[in-house]
Amino acid sequence: MSQHAVAAYHEGLDDGLARESSEWLTARQRDIGLTFGERPLCTVIRPRFLSPHEYDTLRTASASLLGAFRHAGAMAQDDAEFRAQFRLADWEEQLLERAPRLHVAAPLSRLDAFIDPVTGIARITEYNGETPAGTGYTDALAELFLALPAMRPFLERWVVRPLPAMGHVHNVLLESWHRFRGVRTVPSIAIVDWDDVPTQAEFRICLDYFRAMGVPCRITTPEALRYEGGKLKDADGTVIDLIYKRVLLHELIAEGGLNHPMVRAVADGAVCMVNPFACKPLHKKASLAVLSDERNAGRFSHDERAAISRHVPWTRVVEERKTVIEGSRSTSCPGCSGSASRSSSSRTTTTAAPASSSAGKSTTPPGTPPSRAPWPSRTWCSNGSPCRASRSPPSTRARSTSRIGSSTPRRSAGTGRSWTAASPASRPRPW
Repeated sequence: MSQHAVAAYHEGLDDGLARESSEWLTARQRDIGLTFGERPLCTVIRPRFLSPHEYDTLRTASASLLGAFRHAGAMAQDDAEFRAQFRLADWEEQLLERAPRLHVAAPLSRLDAFIDPVTGIARITEYNGETPAGTGYTDALAELFLALPAMRPFLERWVVRPLPAMGHVHNVLLESWHRFRGVRTVPSIAIVDWDDVPTQAEFRICLDYFRAMGVPCRITTPEALRYEGGKLKDADGTVIDLIYKRVLLHELIAEGGLNHPMVRAVADGAVCMVNPFACKPLHKKASLAVLSDERNAGRFSHDERAAISRHVPWTRVVEERKTVIEGSRSTSCPGCSGSASRSSSSRTTTTAAPASSSAGKSTTPPGTPPSRAPWPSRTWCSNGSPCRASRSPPSTRARSTSRIGSSTPRRSAGTGRSWTAASPASRPRPW
């Protein structure tokens, strides 16, 4: 149905309306500070439409996959042998050993995926389990799209419902605090990241939302924090109860080391942090290899294995070993001489990426010379220096991408970053 919605939306456009909508959207984004750095967040005039059925399909897929990741995160905390598959650095291991646990390893997370236009199946590209961003941006864009001039003729024939998500972030933060401290008090929240990151505009959206919900909140930086008397404090002395962590841990440790006030406060249990140190294994790109590796099949339930098989591409950390590819055993790193893995089918593409790179980093097709790869050549297909290889069927390549398990789809050609469920106005809604 979403394809019909897109066609109907386009039919209502002419050059004048499209130009008016583009200029209006750009102006409104600048008015409210909806930017990524200096540029407007969205430069297209159509949101992504989902039919109620498509939305329910994505919700079901998200629930199954997030259950599998949640299970993997719990096992990674309890089982050092299992955790070794994620290839954590020594400092990451130290952080996991030092800090008190939350009820789950990654209370906030985001699944990024390709949506197969033929089958409608979501194919996961990565799991952002450390600092999943975009929720505030998406809610703000959804409001703008509903008021967009181009939306007016469409709304005459179609029912459109935005899918707000800031309430979910708010609830996850407060529930994490309540479980961490064992009380139902309202915490003082600090959004923590460097002061020069391009996502400052989203921090302000979150700040305004939390304050509107009656939650004390501030935006601060790692440099401003100090830890004294068993309390984590901002530069003005305000005590912080809960950190909404947006700074990446590897950047924090690189700048401040393991004795940074924020790190010590979290390790001592003086402050609750979301997401906690325990999110690091799941945030590794190697997490897809852990889930899809046949050696771990017995660790997951039947439903989890089915979800992994359906939505997670075949992924392995490159090393000299036997593994299963499409039902047959093969080597994942034949000779380690420039090919990330041996493909058993010419119809399937294999790509390689660092096993521990940050979210959003690109992959490089096998055969790319190490000197042209976007990561240090020492990690290219080298035993002991993890690199992951992934394979996907042709129908999932070169397609628009979406983010499932959150409200924030990755922008694709011709669509904005707002998820919107749409159905013809003459048809009853299922909710």
